[in-house]
Amino acid sequence: MKNFDKEHKVDNKALNRIILLSGIIAIILSVPAVSIFIVVYNISDNVWLSVISGFIIHFILLSKSEKISKLLIKIY
Repeated sequence: MKNFDKEHKVDNKALNRIILLSGIIAIILSVPAVSIFIVVYNISDNVWLSVISGFIIHFILLSKSEKISKLLIKIY
């Protein structure tokens, strides 16, 4: 088995940037869907309607994730 630590050195700055941007993207993709789920559930008391609306928001944001990540890379 190869020792990848010696062959592929990763800069700590780059690793921190990857972790930070991945965390920000995860927050951007998950918080709106969970928020919509909670709001719709509190208004309608219907779990299925809440789940469907949360999934719709999640998949809309997921389809835009490439643009979001490119924007974040430009900013950071």
